[in-house]
Parts: sequence; structure tokens; C-alpha cells
Amino acid sequence: MTRVSMHPPHERLKMSSAKKAGYSNPAFKAMGIPPLRLPGPKWCAFWLVVSAGVAGVVYDKREQRRIRDHYASLVKNQGAEHMDTWLKPRRLTVFVAPPPSDYLETSMKVWRRYVKRVLFEAGLDYEVFTEERQGVIRHEVAERIRQLRRDIVAAEAAEQRAVDEKRWLNRIRSWWRSEKLSEEDLEGLRAQKFRDEFTYKQLLGVFYKNAPLREQKVWDADALVEDPVLAGGVICIGRGAYKEYIAGIHEGILGPLDPPAAPAVEPAEPSVAPEESKLNPEQPEPSSAEPESAATEAPEEKSNDAPAPPPAPYVSPDEYSTLSFPQELTGDVRHPSTHIPAVFHQPLLVIPVPNLSGFLQIPRKIYRFYTRRYYAEECCKAAAAMVLQSVRPFQPDDLNLGISEEEDWPRRWVEQGRERKSEWVQELKADDRVISELHVVDPALMDDSGSTTKPY
Repeated sequence: MTRVSMHPPHERLKMSSAKKAGYSNPAFKAMGIPPLRLPGPKWCAFWLVVSAGVAGVVYDKREQRRIRDHYASLVKNQGAEHMDTWLKPRRLTVFVAPPPSDYLETSMKVWRRYVKRVLFEAGLDYEVFTEERQGVIRHEVAERIRQLRRDIVAAEAAEQRAVDEKRWLNRIRSWWRSEKLSEEDLEGLRAQKFRDEFTYKQLLGVFYKNAPLREQKVWDADALVEDPVLAGGVICIGRGAYKEYIAGIHEGILGPLDPPAAPAVEPAEPSVAPEESKLNPEQPEPSSAEPESAATEAPEEKSNDAPAPPPAPYVSPDEYSTLSFPQELTGDVRHPSTHIPAVFHQPLLVIPVPNLSGFLQIPRKIYRFYTRRYYAEECCKAAAAMVLQSVRPFQPDDLNLGISEEEDWPRRWVEQGRERKSEWVQELKADDRVISELHVVDPALMDDSGSTTKPY
């Protein structure tokens, strides 16, 4: 049985189009507050999406803050330890390189947000070396090792001279030579000695009239560590920085101390003028002064504006096996004056910098944006492992540290890098004699409480 409406059609249309009266409290109605109505389905869907998006961001930010606080609390006790005034804290070296086709600020955000906080709470000192051009980090690492080798060779030579001077025959010769020195030479030697021994402690500060405090020598904490593996540390932020660091280690250890000689350029043969020009004396000769001056001025202006490219590597990876290991770098290698272990003896930590680019990668970007907490925990845990010295020997598989970052590199950039023979896109090669001296920081050896296990 169907139910028939008793209202006319035009009244039914008005009733259907009229808004339903919402809930209204008499007190609210007396104050002029309109009736409360539920939003429509479209508004409900809109506010649901907005609320879910905002809630996801807030939750992820809160988790990142909690993770930073957790790992900062694990190392906070080291920062609260007493340290003498004559002792410098442990010092780390941080190499930062930008992702391909991006700015350096992308990698610096990783350093400032997740790594720096942990090192600050631990009371460690650090040196940050940043560079956007490829090859600069490699040259910097290699030059530091080459300078260390020069200092060691010079110290050994000075020690040998001191031993020779103690012999009675050499002492007689040195006495005879000193008798021949003039007053001006002696005055120059005294002035040089004063310049070498002069410090501002003799004039300023609390050291002025405090001889014992002024004579107290300042030492680095890394120099007092018996095991060089537990001294200092190196952090490479970015796969590119890690590749350049490994290449620089090999270049500094296996390569020569001086740059290789540039290949000789054969002089260009003088061009012979054709016979027709000789037969036509009225034709004026081209003036070469103006083009040459313009050609020489253009490179000078260009060189002044653009920075000079980094020097080419002294050795290539294919030559590693044919080069000999330097004698001065065998055993426990330390700087002759500071006694700080060599940089390749210090533990190494690699932190990848994932960075997607491209329109088709937007869904993955959104997912990573809402799950940034997982990457924050990875970085903070790695920094805490560096502070707590969760170290193990370097393995050949460790050449692939941070290789997951290469999956995000733009394909077009990689193809152009292969054409230009970029250092970042080349296969990373290593020598067994060099990697046997390296150690890496392994966060897997550290649990959530901060206790570490020593695998060696």
C-alpha cells in the first residue's frame, strides 16, 4: 500500500528546498546565537582531510623532538664531566657535500637538525668543512695527509741532526762555527728565538703574573688517547662527501708529496703564408695585437669571477696496486708536534642525504615528509654512536655505505656526470693496505640504553 502525500506539489517543493532547523537552546536563542547545524558531507570530507594532514605533521614533528631529546640524554653525561683548563675536548671533522642538482643547504639542514644537537650535548668540538664543487673535499683530505707526511719526515730529519750533534767531533765543529758568528748573526738568532717562544700569555690575562699557569702546556684530549681508533672522528654527510674522502685518503697515502709534472706542450709550428698573399703587396696584413689582447683579457676576467677548479688527483684508482706504502705512515701515526692520531686512524661515520627531485616523485616526497621521524632516528643514533665510540674495523663492504642515496640521484645528472668523468658517478675503488688502517662507526653495535659492544 503506497502512501500518498496530502500536500500540493508546489508546497512539497518548498518543503524539500527549505533548510532543516538545527538544534537551538532557548538561552542561546535569547542571546542571538543562531541554531547549530551539522556541516554537509563535502565540508566533513574537507575538514577530515585537513585535520589528518595537520595531525600527521604535528605527530611527526613531536616524534622528531622526542628522538632528539632521547639520544641527547644518552650522551649528556659526557658533556657534564669535569675537564681541566689545560685540556682541549675531543675534536671531530665534518665534511658536508650537497646532493646532486641541489643546494648545500639541504645537507646542512641534516647537520643542524639531527647531528649537531647530539655533539653539542656531549661537549665535543668539531670542524665543519663544506664545499659545493666536486673534488675539493678529496684534495683537502689528501693535502692534510701529505702535510702530515712532510712533518713526520722533517721531524725525523731534525732528530737525526740532534743525534749527530751529540757526537764529540760534530760538537767541536759546531763550536768552531759558533766562534765565527758575528754579533749581527747572534742578534738575529736571539730575535728568532724570541719570536718562536713568544705568546700573548706573557702580556695579557690571568697568565701575566702567574708563571706556573703560563708555563702549563695545553694538550688535546685526542693526543692523550692510547688507542688512535678512539681519538677524534670523521663524519661524512652525503654519499658524495664519502666518495671524495675515501679517494683523498688513498691519494694522500699512496700518492707523491709533490704534484706530478704537467705534460709538456709541443710548440705550434709557424704557419706558412700562401703564395697569393705574397704576390699582393697592397693587401694589408691582419693586425694580431688586438685579437690577442682581447683573447688574453677574456680568460683573466673569467678567472677573476669564477673560482679556480680543484687540482686534479695525483694518482688514479687504477694505480693503487702499483704504488708502495710510505714508510713514515707505518704503525701508530701521530702528528710530531700535537701527537694527534692521523685522520685515517680516526673512526668514520657516513650519513646519507636522501633527496628526491622530479614531478613524478611527488608521492614519494609526501610519504617521506610525513615519515621524517625514521630518518631523524637514524641520524641521531649514528651521531650518538660516534660519541659513544661504537667502532669496528673497516670491511670491503663498507665501501657501499650510504649507497642508498644514489637511488635518488637524477638519471640525467648521472648520465652527464659519466660523460664528464665526474668523481661521484665513478665506481669507488680501494686498496687493501689502506682500508686495513680504517675504522667505521656502526650504530648497530649500540642499543637504546647507550651501551656498546667492542668487536675487536
